[in-house]
Amino acid sequence: KKYSTENNIPTVILLGRPNVGKSTLFNRLIGQKLAIESVAAGTTRDWREFVVEKKDKTFKLIDCAGLEKVKEPMFKDIELMLDRLVKSADLLLWVVDGALGLDNQDRALIAKVRSYNKPTWVVVNKCDNAQRLSESEKEFEELGFQHVILLSALHSKNVHTLWHELTDWLEDFEKNPIEQTKNQALKFSIIGRPNVGKSSLLNALLKFKRSVVSDIPGTTRDSVSVEVNSEALDWRDSDPIVLNFTDTAGIRRKNKITGNIENDSIKQAIEVMEESEITLFVMDAQEIISKQDLHVAGLAHKMKKSIIIVVNKWDKILAQKKSKSDSELQSKFINRLLVRAKFLKSCPIIFTSAATNFNLEELSELLQLMWLSRNVEIENKILDRFVSKCQFPILKRISKIEQISTNPPTFMIYNIGLFQTVEINQLKNAIRETFDLFSTPIKIQFFESEE
Repeated sequence: KKYSTENNIPTVILLGRPNVGKSTLFNRLIGQKLAIESVAAGTTRDWREFVVEKKDKTFKLIDCAGLEKVKEPMFKDIELMLDRLVKSADLLLWVVDGALGLDNQDRALIAKVRSYNKPTWVVVNKCDNAQRLSESEKEFEELGFQHVILLSALHSKNVHTLWHELTDWLEDFEKNPIEQTKNQALKFSIIGRPNVGKSSLLNALLKFKRSVVSDIPGTTRDSVSVEVNSEALDWRDSDPIVLNFTDTAGIRRKNKITGNIENDSIKQAIEVMEESEITLFVMDAQEIISKQDLHVAGLAHKMKKSIIIVVNKWDKILAQKKSKSDSELQSKFINRLLVRAKFLKSCPIIFTSAATNFNLEELSELLQLMWLSRNVEIENKILDRFVSKCQFPILKRISKIEQISTNPPTFMIYNIGLFQTVEINQLKNAIRETFDLFSTPIKIQFFESEE
């Protein structure tokens, strides 16, 4: 049987209006907290996905933004994004609020859900007592959907019934274990303070709308991930690999954080950055480099990430200052940045516009170069030549150097005596400059000889 997902596993989508408990049910089903839970309606504005493996069953579970009839442009984008996503679904779980019962909002969405023409089950959430269970079952069964399942995701009541139904449904699909796990994908994190254009950049880079875009700071609350094949970015001269991009919530300084939702979003963004290998640090070209920018970049630097500085919205600078050349404006911006952030001196800087696609092909090429730099393999004889020719005093106390792993490049140093931190940094910089490794983190291990 042909499945509608790229990995040939069935896709199950949770949908429903805001604040019915979709994210709580999502977390309950995957067994960990990935989606942010809150009583505030509309907390999920993009979507979250997770490959669930339970015993011998595998499926992709997706938690969507809330469906609602609102005229604001941002919510129209959410609806369009959801329509596109549902096309790939094999099963829809329409989550409703059993505590409130079937209300006018639900009735307004019935036609929308039926229009998807997908197998649909009604999951009646927040059924925490026997009387509510009985009332909800009669009320929602009248809608005529194939399955009506009553449960409480928050208190884990009757969730096992949903699992049992899902297991029976999955029996109809051929078993097809995942060959490539999430850990095998090359992971990129997209970070920056709120409203610098991170979501727009991701959409433009991937050439489709993955993240919801708005001028309202803080629109992205969950960290939004998407996996694509490297061929989608026109990577050449290398075997195709899976690329995982995660668009994070805007990171503010601790004293600027307001509310538990934003606090959870920022914790999630930092966790995503820790798990990634390459970080795109996005800045707004129109704004002065702030302490907040330095704070965000400093986090990535401390985590030893490969950092690309992406100066977004550059088209607006060019439009405002037509009397000056592009190169002159870029040089001025870089000088101003490095005066305040010397630790970013070795990082490549690229000026882009998500709105006009300016320099996005060059950004894609730069991402590939960064990946190649992280996976470079240097032969021992070339390293021996590096040691013999390099003029740094530290190398006179090294008897041998070997590369022992990649991603990031890791070297074993056979030395006599101890080294100071400044000497180790000099060695790392010398390796980067000699072998064109950009801002790739380098790990050094020492083997002190008995001599």
